[in-house]
Amino acid sequence: PDNAEIIQERDDALRKLKAQQLKEKGEQEMADGDYQKAVGTLLEAMKADPYSKDIAEEEAEAAKKVKAAELKKEADDMMKAGDYAGAAKTYGAAAGLDPDDESLPKLKKHAERKQQAQELRKQAQAEAAAGDYEKAVDTFNKALKFDPHNDDIKSERDAAQAKANALK
Repeated sequence: PDNAEIIQERDDALRKLKAQQLKEKGEQEMADGDYQKAVGTLLEAMKADPYSKDIAEEEAEAAKKVKAAELKKEADDMMKAGDYAGAAKTYGAAAGLDPDDESLPKLKKHAERKQQAQELRKQAQAEAAAGDYEKAVDTFNKALKFDPHNDDIKSERDAAQAKANALK
């Protein structure tokens, strides 16, 4: 081999070594939960060794976790705004991207329960507005099975119970 070939082989070996070092750094960043940083590190590793399937797979995994974290934050915001159906759907999407995050299915289920409670609450409000206080009380109680700590539902149920008692 001539000097040019030797230099090329050395440069290739150095690039692969740098890529491997960056891959290991990116893996550690992922293990630490810093997925955004891991994406950057793994992209840098891919530049050093663009043909490495392992690095590309690691980068794709880190990118999924970054997107899952973004979706989780969006869903958290939806929960605060009372958009429980949207939150449940968004938590579900995040769980699909990051199946390792055990909190996401639980958060989805919590959002679905809050949504169910709100639907029953609306039904109970309509029943109370129609003067069917006994039925409204039953429906408010069903809502509380899905969201037992909801003080608004409790107070509306108590008000409907008081009206039902006054009619007896």
